[in-house]
Amino acid sequence: MTKFIEKVAVFLNRIDGTWLNFLAISSVFLGIRLIYNEEQYLGYAKQFMDPNWIPASFSMSDFAGSRIVFQFIAGSLLKWMNIESLAFFGRALVFLLMAYLLKQVFRYFNISNLAGLFYLLIIFIPHQSLFAGEWMIGGLEGKSIAYLFILSGLLSLFRGKYALGLFFAVLATYFHILAGGWFTLVFLIFRLVSEKTVFKQMLAGVIYLTATMPLLVYFYLGLTEGKAETGSINLDEIYVYYRNPHHIGLFQSAEYFFQRHLGGVLLSLFSFLLCIFVFSSFTDRNIKVLNTLNIILFSQQFIFLALALFPFALPLLKLYPWRTSSLSALLTGLELILIFKSYIYPFILKKINPEKLNLKMLIRGGMIVCILFMISLNLYQLISKNTTYYRGELRQETIELARLLNKRLSSNDCFILLNEGSEGSSLMRHSERDCFVLHRFVPTTEKQMMEWYERLQLRDTISQNPELVLLYQQKYSITCLISSEAVDHPRFELCFSGKYYYAYFLKP
Repeated sequence: MTKFIEKVAVFLNRIDGTWLNFLAISSVFLGIRLIYNEEQYLGYAKQFMDPNWIPASFSMSDFAGSRIVFQFIAGSLLKWMNIESLAFFGRALVFLLMAYLLKQVFRYFNISNLAGLFYLLIIFIPHQSLFAGEWMIGGLEGKSIAYLFILSGLLSLFRGKYALGLFFAVLATYFHILAGGWFTLVFLIFRLVSEKTVFKQMLAGVIYLTATMPLLVYFYLGLTEGKAETGSINLDEIYVYYRNPHHIGLFQSAEYFFQRHLGGVLLSLFSFLLCIFVFSSFTDRNIKVLNTLNIILFSQQFIFLALALFPFALPLLKLYPWRTSSLSALLTGLELILIFKSYIYPFILKKINPEKLNLKMLIRGGMIVCILFMISLNLYQLISKNTTYYRGELRQETIELARLLNKRLSSNDCFILLNEGSEGSSLMRHSERDCFVLHRFVPTTEKQMMEWYERLQLRDTISQNPELVLLYQQKYSITCLISSEAVDHPRFELCFSGKYYYAYFLKP
């Protein structure tokens, strides 16, 4: 058994780590089913480059903002391929590049393929942030591309190539202004703490702002043009607590915080204290670099956790301050691997009799078993989910209803969906007709967000009393009402009934 484990370990460590990392990532995320924000952001991209796709659409027409580069690239590609194909092949390319960069990170820290694969499959991929739901690897959107440049920037930082790291920070910002911006802040603070050269970091900051100025100006002008009179409605509160409590509205209520975020926050606090009082004593250079970065990241996160307790901080929370939790999860894991490898493992070896217990083979064997189990489980679940989705009744019924909507509704008409469900948002894409409002498709500017919120309130009212839709039929060009339950009204003409949808055309 020892020889077999040794052969498997040697074999895995000889393979190019890129392909092993790619297998680990793809076994979880690569499929034909749209995931995360792909329905929204790829739809935005298509509409951005082809405004006639769904003419005069409210739900699909949003100010591009920091997504403009991604929307231009993705929207251009969507002229030649459908959204599912772009999601699949785009994800595959991003995963391959991410796998290569992770291989470079592992190689820099002298982490074997076996250990790196174990870390990805067992620890990082299932838990990409400690709290607030941030992710580094997932669906195809601007953020997933930005993280490629952020990892490249981290590698440059590790290698002392700071100018190159700043260049990658700029590129990351052009694909996601918040992920790139927070990384740049951490990057500059790290250099300031390490080198204690204020002028150089101020100069680097000026260079970064100058390089990103076109995007910042475009973003600022778009937001100011989209200002709206909100009256007594607090849009910051709506955006933070109503739309995004999982990311930024952690203190929506005490009960919500305790149930959803407390465990991750406590784990972050524990890791933060370890970094300050325990890990800082290690003399290994790489551990010191990772520990300094983690202290910076955790400090930033807990400063904003404290601010989040006060109402005046609501606008600041819209900057998504806990996006850095994914970076701290990655770097804390790497730091723990180095500490185990450099200090804990040698200490244990001194305390045991190698003739009685071959610790090296025991650890390798355990990792191999876990890797094989997780890859098998992930692939089974991936194939099962995608097969179930593709052949499932819900998807087939959604497509059938979408064809009817495309045929019966004019291009300027819209339908109102009373129950979004898991596939509701895809009705727009399949039918190429506008949906009155979708909770997930929150706009960027105040003006559109205000209308989005008003439409959501109106939809909730109509859900309670469907006949009220007739009062707004002409104003919003609502031609069809779709519900998960049957509705009886003389001006509602049933045109589709199934297991998941009842669709009614509204008579004049």
